[in-house]
Amino acid sequence: MNPGAAAKLAFNQQPTTTAAGQTITPAVTVQIQDANGNLTNSTSSVAIAILNNPSSGTLTGTTPVTAVNGTATFSDLSINKGGTGYILQATSAGLTSATSSAFNINNPAPTLTSISPTSGNLSQMLDVVFNGTNYISGATNVSFGANIAVNTVTVNSNIRLTANITIGSGATVGPRNVSVTNPTPGGGTATLNNAFTVNNPATSTTVTSSLNPSNYGDSVTFTATVASASTPTGSVNFVIDGGSPIAGTAGTTTSTTATWTYPTSALTVSGSPHSVSASFVHTGSFQDSNGSLAGGQAVNKKTLTASIISDPTKQYDGNTT
Repeated sequence: MNPGAAAKLAFNQQPTTTAAGQTITPAVTVQIQDANGNLTNSTSSVAIAILNNPSSGTLTGTTPVTAVNGTATFSDLSINKGGTGYILQATSAGLTSATSSAFNINNPAPTLTSISPTSGNLSQMLDVVFNGTNYISGATNVSFGANIAVNTVTVNSNIRLTANITIGSGATVGPRNVSVTNPTPGGGTATLNNAFTVNNPATSTTVTSSLNPSNYGDSVTFTATVASASTPTGSVNFVIDGGSPIAGTAGTTTSTTATWTYPTSALTVSGSPHSVSASFVHTGSFQDSNGSLAGGQAVNKKTLTASIISDPTKQYDGNTT
């Protein structure tokens, strides 16, 4: 029996469940049929597209294609995101369209081989690069565990992604596991054990003098400035010439620094220049640090401005000229 005129489309080989980004096999085929469902020998052009899109996937492949003896074969179709219940629609000018049966696209299981950097400080925001395979834009997620917020995940390619994270002030200091996950259908989780370490924020301590060199008897104030990613909290002890620690007085602060001071007028010419160091002892989420006054504190003899009548009972102390 000879077929009638081309009237409608019909899926012959339905799309089947496939991994995201992989070619749908067997190849999807669409027949050009007459009104009674008989295959024609039409060579019309047939296009195909996603009708129901549960995961905002993108259909890739050659479309439209020219039918051969009434059959259009789509041999390189793929969808980039996993989802349940995808449906395709075939269309051709002047013909009734056809709708496929529902099918699933499975996400692949990801792998994770390394991350960089491998550490960060409490309260720090930073980017961490993940290296592995099967990363999917808009689908792949990462985890650093409790008290580390993942702000954004940018899939740079299927083997690399960048996660922007904020380490909470209450995060546990030390190593922790890091994981990357592709959701269902399919999907899975890959984990690197102890791959990321949370540190207390590093600090640096510098020491300055209000008057250097000074003269014997001058009042000199030493200032220790402690810097970090946020305002450091803690205390500072000063040490002069290796002596006993002297508690500094808390001074001004900024968003990244805090100062402590120690004033003295007791430094002598003997032993000049005097070594001056400061030790920061943290409270909260910071690291301790130490600093010293570069070159030490120089003390010169004080010049007298009045004559002194010789008194054999007085002894020269070496601190004046």
